[in-house]
Amino acid sequence: QQVLLNLSNYANYQAASSQAQQALLEFNHATQHLMVQTTELYTHVLLAIDNLSFAMAEQEEVFMRYKDVNQKVQAGIMT
Repeated sequence: QQVLLNLSNYANYQAASSQAQQALLEFNHATQHLMVQTTELYTHVLLAIDNLSFAMAEQEEVFMRYKDVNQKVQAGIMT
């Protein structure tokens, strides 16, 4: 004999469905959080690369000025 509606099984089904929905929401939240963190870190990396490029260009400029002044001192144009 088969039961038409087993309330216990139906309650278990609803609980499992709610748990699955909650897990999906938590997964989506974690995914969005990961995307935000990744974007922030990538932005920091790009900024660090830009700062390094600027510092290297500035260092090159200082070296070129040093060479220019040194050549002028060697030639007696500047003291």
